[in-house]
Parts: sequence; C-alpha cells; structure tokens
Amino acid sequence: QGISPGAGFGLTALTEVSRAYGDNPRLARRRGETILFVGSGLIGLIGCLLSINTQWLLELTASGNQALQAAAKLPVQMMLITLFLHVGCQVVLKILQAIDQTVASVSINLSFIYGFRIPLLFSLRYFSEASLLTVMVILSAEKCLKLTAMFLYWHWTHRRILRERPVTETLSPASL
Repeated sequence: QGISPGAGFGLTALTEVSRAYGDNPRLARRRGETILFVGSGLIGLIGCLLSINTQWLLELTASGNQALQAAAKLPVQMMLITLFLHVGCQVVLKILQAIDQTVASVSINLSFIYGFRIPLLFSLRYFSEASLLTVMVILSAEKCLKLTAMFLYWHWTHRRILRERPVTETLSPASL
C-alpha cells in the first residue's frame, strides 16, 4: 500500500467492518459508510486546499523552471482534486474484502483497469491533441466508474445478505 492517502482509511475500514460483520451486518455497513465518507471527504478537502495552492507548491518543488510549472499546473490540480476518488476506491475495496468478497473486489478493480483504462490509454496514439491532461481525465473517469461499481456491488451484497439471514439485533445509539 505504501503511503497512498487511501491506505490508512482502507485498513481502518477492513478492521472495523470485519469486526462488526459477523454479529451485525447493518452496523458493519454503517461503519464502512462512515469511514468511506469521512476518509474521502477529509482527503478531498485537503486535496482541494492543496490544489488552490498548486502554484506555490510548484514554485517550491520546481523553482526556476517556469516551463515545467506552467505545463504541470493543471494536471497537478486535477490529481489533487480527485484524491477523494482514490481514497474511496481503497476503502470500498477493503470493505469488500472484509465481507468475504475478495474475488469480486479484485475482479471489479481489474476489469476497470484492463477493460477501461488500458484500452483508452492505448487509443491516445490516434489523437494528435492528446496531452497529460487527457491521461488525467482517463484515470479520473476510471476511478469514478470503479468506485461507483464497487459501491453498488457492496450495497447489493449487503441487501442479499440481509434477505438470507434474519436480523434479530437492534442498534443502540452507543453502538454507532
């Protein structure tokens, strides 16, 4: 996982959801959603704040190279603004692993990489106006679609599990 912004929130989700899942799937879903929205929101806010200061960051890291600063400004801003998508993908991937859906999570992840990202990146050679920004748009679109697919699969799986097993537990405010 390295030091990616989604690693900490993903591992937290894996731990908390797997702890609650056996006894109370509804509580597990709520904990997962809380970690997903708080983690993505927090990193998204930090990314937006950093994107506002992109010029300062580029001056700090590439001082004296005006051409590099000008060329990198928009792609760096886009990367920072879309950090929340990366965190969301990591969190939902770990949540699916926590509820014994590892094969499904890996399948969804790889299908978007090999079925969406790679073909579109290969097709860029046919476009004379393709740029680094085009690559960033492709990567952002892939993460957005992947996050949506994993989130929908997670909620479909949750509903299926609740139908298959009777839920007798009730949630107290303290358990949330």
